[in-house]
Amino acid sequence: MFSYKAIVLWLFLAISLGLAPYFPEPHIYQKIILMGDPSFTFALIDWFDLGLHSLPWIGLMICFYNWVKHKCS
Repeated sequence: MFSYKAIVLWLFLAISLGLAPYFPEPHIYQKIILMGDPSFTFALIDWFDLGLHSLPWIGLMICFYNWVKHKCS
């Protein structure tokens, strides 16, 4: 059975951990912009950091997918 608590949890994690630090710009946004810059080379720690900041967003997308699948079936 589907639980709305999972959506609330992943949404909280995405807003709090996925966007931290918030100022001057969200860290995941900065990493995505740097991926488009051909002169910047990503080190292993940059890939690890991108993975950690994107994990709550991926979890939220999977949770929304399961919610839509549950509602449609």
